[in-house]
Amino acid sequence: MEVMRKLNVTEKNVDIVRRELKHTFIKNNVEMLVITVVCLTFLSALNVCISVLLQKIIDTIAQNDMAGLVHLSLYSVGVFVLLIIVFLIQRQSSPTFIRRATTQYKEFAFEHLLDLDKSSLSAENTSKYISMLTNDVVSIETNYLSVLFTFYMDSIGLVFAFIVMLQYSPFLTLLAVVFAMLPVTSSIMFGSKLARDEKLVSENNECFVNCVKEVLSGISIVKAFQAEGEMMSMFRVRNNQLEYAKCTRRKTSELVNLCAAGAGVIAQLGIFICAAFMALSGENITSGTVIVFLNLMGFVVSPIVSIPNIMAQKKAASGLVGRMAELLGRGQEESGVEISGILENDIVLDRLNFGYEHQKNVLKDLSFSFKVGKSYAIVGHTGSGKTTLLNILLGNYRDYRGSIRVDGTELNTIAQSALYKLYSVIDQDVCVFNDSILNNITLYKHSERNCVQKAVEFAGLSGLADAKGLDYLCGEEGANLSGGEKQRVAIARCLLRSAHILLVDEATAALDKPTAANILNTILDLKGMTKIIVTHYLEPSVLQRFDEILVISDGKISESGTYKQLMEQKSDFYSLVVSACNEGDK
Repeated sequence: MEVMRKLNVTEKNVDIVRRELKHTFIKNNVEMLVITVVCLTFLSALNVCISVLLQKIIDTIAQNDMAGLVHLSLYSVGVFVLLIIVFLIQRQSSPTFIRRATTQYKEFAFEHLLDLDKSSLSAENTSKYISMLTNDVVSIETNYLSVLFTFYMDSIGLVFAFIVMLQYSPFLTLLAVVFAMLPVTSSIMFGSKLARDEKLVSENNECFVNCVKEVLSGISIVKAFQAEGEMMSMFRVRNNQLEYAKCTRRKTSELVNLCAAGAGVIAQLGIFICAAFMALSGENITSGTVIVFLNLMGFVVSPIVSIPNIMAQKKAASGLVGRMAELLGRGQEESGVEISGILENDIVLDRLNFGYEHQKNVLKDLSFSFKVGKSYAIVGHTGSGKTTLLNILLGNYRDYRGSIRVDGTELNTIAQSALYKLYSVIDQDVCVFNDSILNNITLYKHSERNCVQKAVEFAGLSGLADAKGLDYLCGEEGANLSGGEKQRVAIARCLLRSAHILLVDEATAALDKPTAANILNTILDLKGMTKIIVTHYLEPSVLQRFDEILVISDGKISESGTYKQLMEQKSDFYSLVVSACNEGDK
C-alpha cells in the first residue's frame, strides 16, 4: 500500500483534514467499491425481478397455463443461480473494501499524529489518541462504512421497485411516494441527538482508557500505599459513566428504529389496503398485481425503516471523523530554515531567558558557548532549570528571550526536523518497545549488520547480545531488561544514528552507582560527538573526564570550569560534590 501523502502547510485546517480523512476510505480502494456497487445493483434488480416473477406465476396459475408455468420456472432457476453468483462476489468485495478503508484511515491519522510537533502532542492526553484510533474507528466502521452498502442496496432497490410499480399502477405508486416521506421527520428529530450521544460515548471512553492506563502504569504506587479500594472506586465511576453513555446512545438508536419501523408498517398496510380496495372495486388489478405490490412495498419499507437510523449513524460517525480532524488540524505548521546535520563550531547562549509562566523565569540570563567535540556536564539542585535548558536546545520551546545560535543561526528559526537531524537524545526513561533488542536499537530502520555489531559493542551490550541474542524480546516498556541495559540500548541507538550532538538528561538517575559510572564512562568514550549531559551523579572520577562543568543555580549559571577549577573555588559545585560524597558514605 502506498504511503499516504503528508498534508501541505496550507492545508492545515480542520475542513481540509476532514476531507482528507474521508478520502482515505476510497483511496486505493475504488475497484472494490465499484465491484461492490455493481453487485449490489444486480442483487437489487434480481430481487425485484423475483417479485415480478412471483406475480406472473400467480396469474399463470390462475389462468391454468401449464406451458407458461414451466417457462417461468426455468426462468426462475436462472435468476436464482445468477443471484447466488453475484451474492458470492459481493460477499468478498464489500469486506475487502471495509478492511482497506479502516486500515487507510488509521494509517493516515497515525501518520499525521506523528507529524504533529511535540508541543501539540503534549497538549493532549494520550488516551484521547488511543480512544480515537480504537473506539472511534470501531464506531465509524460499524455505523458508517458497514451500513453504506446496506443504504445503497435499499435505495437502489427502492428505485427499481418504484419503476416496476409505475408499470402496474401510477396511482398506487404515487401513494407509495407519499408514505415514503414519513421517515424524514424522524431522521431530522433524532439525527442530531444520536450524533451528540456518539460523541459523548467517545469522550467517556477516552476517560475510561486513561483511568485504566494510569492505574496499571502506577500499580506499584497503588499497592505501596494500599490504595486498591480508591482505585476501584475511580474505575467504577469511569466505567459507569461510559456504560451509561453507551446505554443512552442505544436508547436513541432504538427510538429512531421504532419511529422508522412504525412509518414502514403504516406505509405497507396503507398501500396494501388501497390495492385491495381497488381490486374489489373492479379496477384492472389482478390478485398477482396485489401480491407484487405487497412484495415491492418491502423494497420501499426497508429503506423507510433503515434510512433514518443510517442517516443518524452517518451523522454521528462524521462527528467522530470531525473530532479527529480537529486534533490533526490543530498541529502547528512547521516552518524554518534548514541547516546541515553537522555542528561546525559551536552553540552560543546569549542572555537566554525562559519561563513557563509570564514574568516567572526558569532560566535567567544564561550566556555560554558549547564548543564542537567537547563534553559538558550540567549539574545543580532539582528544579534549577537543567532539563528545561535541554528541552530548549531540542527546540521544544521556541518562545525564549535572548539568543541561541547554532553555528550562527538562531535556533528558533531552524526547522524542527533539521534540529532532530543534529541531535541524539538519551532520557532517564528510555523508550523501549515490546520487540527485539535489534529492532529497539535500529528503530525498525535498515542498518548494516556490522554497523549494528559495532554499536552493540561500543554501548557495552555485547554480553547481553551473546547471552540472549539480538532477537531477545525486551518486553513491554523494557520489562525484560535492567535499567542499565535499557540505557545501553539508548546509547547503541545514538551510535547507530551518528548524530553530531548528544543530549543526555539524567540518564543514570534510577541506576545504582557502579552502573551509573559505567554508563557515563561509556557515553564519555564516544568519539566525534559534542556531549551535553545533565547529571546528578557527582563521582569525582567521572566528573574529571568532562571538558567543562556548568553549575546551574536558581536558573542561572553560577559557575563553570573544569572539575579541578571548580573544586578549588570551593563554591556551589564544591558544596554539591561534598554533599553527594557525604550521602554516599552513609
